[in-house]
Amino acid sequence: MRISIVFRLLMLSIAIFISNKDYAQCKTDLNRENLKGSVKKVIETGIYAEKDTQEINHIQTTYYSNKGQALGCTFASKYNNLNPAHIDFEFDVKGNRVIEKRYNIKNELENKIAYFYDAAGNEIESRFYNGDQLDNFEYNKYDANCNKTEYKSFYSDSGIWLWYTYVYENTAIAKVIDNHDSSFTKFKVDVFGNDTAVTDFNKNGNVIKSRKYKLEYDNKNNWIRKTTYINDKLYWIDERIIEYY
Repeated sequence: MRISIVFRLLMLSIAIFISNKDYAQCKTDLNRENLKGSVKKVIETGIYAEKDTQEINHIQTTYYSNKGQALGCTFASKYNNLNPAHIDFEFDVKGNRVIEKRYNIKNELENKIAYFYDAAGNEIESRFYNGDQLDNFEYNKYDANCNKTEYKSFYSDSGIWLWYTYVYENTAIAKVIDNHDSSFTKFKVDVFGNDTAVTDFNKNGNVIKSRKYKLEYDNKNNWIRKTTYINDKLYWIDERIIEYY
């Protein structure tokens, strides 16, 4: 199965490179993920670290074109003994990801997502399907700089589930407001645009939870280790191996 997955991703990479020479969006996948440089592959390992535990929770490997576009990924969870499942993407002629297919470790299709875009390449709608059955759908709004300003998620019967508004300082998210209950989250970032502190507040402005991040960087200014503290206690560690073109 592992050889099949690698072959599939390799062929997908070649096909997209050939058919999308004019690929251009307001923001590439690398831009959205705040990855700098010509990234080829990212292997990210999530480690549960609470109470002196060091347990691998998952490993995700994502592949990128030399234009900054995510081509597909594999995901291995501890709940499946770190056996990898894979996610494949399909693209339109502009290079927009229009279909995301999610497979289990037996290579069986479990669900899929359909994406829709505006003229600038912003994802404005997505629809999540279990089999052929619509499960939920989402809408996004953006400002002139292609920063997401609003997110709404709906059940299949059109009942609203989540509704957030985003506030920016420069190009970084500074605040997210939950429009259901007026609670909000504030963010602090470092000079590289990565979160260093995230604090949740209730509608009265009282702190509910605080998260702090300690970041270590490579020579491209991409973080390769992120340590998460919740209410000043060690909780989680993310480690990344980044390969470049």
